[in-house]
Amino acid sequence: MLTPFEPIEDVNIPRGRKGGFVPKVIDRLKAFKKKIAKILVEMSNLRAKCPRSEWPLIKAKIHKIYFALNERDARENGRAFIKKYKNIFPRLVDCIKKDLDNCIAYMKHPFRRWRHIR
Repeated sequence: MLTPFEPIEDVNIPRGRKGGFVPKVIDRLKAFKKKIAKILVEMSNLRAKCPRSEWPLIKAKIHKIYFALNERDARENGRAFIKKYKNIFPRLVDCIKKDLDNCIAYMKHPFRRWRHIR
C-alpha cells in the first residue's frame, strides 16, 4: 500500500527551478489520500449491504480474506465466506464475489512488496 512515509527516491533539490522534494512529497500525499478514499468507499459499500449489528463479525471475516498469508488461503477463506453467507446476505456476497480477484491480485507478487501494492 502506498504510504506517505516511504522514502522518496531520486530527489534532487534544484535551486531556482520547479521540482524537487516538496512537489514529490505533495504528489505522494495526494496519491495516498486517493487510495485511502477508495478503500473507505469500498468498505462503506460492503457495510451498507450488511446489518449494523452484524458488521463487526463480517468485517473480521473480510479482513481474514483480504489479508491472508497467501493467495490459496485467501481464496479458501473467500469460498467459505461465500458458502456461509450467500443465503443470509446475498448482495454483500455478490459484491465480494465481483471484487475478490482484484482485491487479492497483489498476492501474485513477492511477499515483501505486498505492503506497497495493497
